[in-house]
Amino acid sequence: MPEDIFQGLEMFGLSSYEIKVYKTLLIKGPQNSTDIVKNSGIPQPRVYDIFNNLVRKGLIESSQIGKKKIFRAVPVKNALSHHITEMNAFLDELDKVVREETKNSSVKTPYIWLIENSEKILERMKELITEAKYEVILSLRKENLEELLKILNNEARRGITIALVTFPDTGEDLIARLNPNIVIKKRDGIASEVLIADRSKGILNAENSSKTNYGLYFEEDEIIHILNYYFYHTIWWPSFYITDFTNSNSRKISTAWLTCEAVSSYKTKGMRVTAKLRLKMGDEEKDMTGEISQISVVPGLRHTFYLKSRSGRISVGGKTARFENARLLYGVLNAK
Repeated sequence: MPEDIFQGLEMFGLSSYEIKVYKTLLIKGPQNSTDIVKNSGIPQPRVYDIFNNLVRKGLIESSQIGKKKIFRAVPVKNALSHHITEMNAFLDELDKVVREETKNSSVKTPYIWLIENSEKILERMKELITEAKYEVILSLRKENLEELLKILNNEARRGITIALVTFPDTGEDLIARLNPNIVIKKRDGIASEVLIADRSKGILNAENSSKTNYGLYFEEDEIIHILNYYFYHTIWWPSFYITDFTNSNSRKISTAWLTCEAVSSYKTKGMRVTAKLRLKMGDEEKDMTGEISQISVVPGLRHTFYLKSRSGRISVGGKTARFENARLLYGVLNAK
């Protein structure tokens, strides 16, 4: 039995002795105080203080049977669910207060952070995936794909566009476990692991010669642009499709080149693509709807698509939008 799992009860404010008593009652069932002391190894003089604390915390219950008092554990989910609810309410309130207090603060948050081990890199990846509103673009090796499989499938079901590049170490059995709405490509050789969420946050997972993992986390717009450029040309473009965009008729997007890839997939199947987009035109943001009539891709130079709306035909590009009328912020594609 993994001892450490019970030590995790410390996060709910339990002392080591309280954990031992609660564990004993969970595993061995209802007992009197004599048996609990024997089975848990706690000091006899402390036993009733511990019982009182656990009863007050809602973790155990007592019943009088004859002259003896019997104690039993409240099932874990029943005992701790209200603590979790209270914790979540507290976290929401604390987050709200922090956001309000820092909204007008002159303190600037650094846009680049070093993440120094594999576990922390994975945790940050999970955060970015679950916080995404439109799309997640990423490349993963087998071991990290296995760790993120469930969360990627959940987000794909939620309607987030997941565009994933796998490497040769990932077998067909693992790929078959991915949600069919996930766009999957495979690269012939291993490359860096990259994750970009909503074209606003990104992670580059690196590995040095001593096999110690570290990662770089970005929120700076220009660096995200460079990371995105690197991902497309070095990881995405040399890869081949396993499943394309057409497994779903609706795709959320915030990246111009990914939009061009999606439109190309749909049009190859003879489908008509319409879009509802948030665009930046000069200094102004506008919502526009219409049909995407054409794409124009010049590798290393431009990814442009053309939106035909009631206002006319406009060209839409990515961050720089040097040749286009508008810059894509985010939106939804629909194909039929």
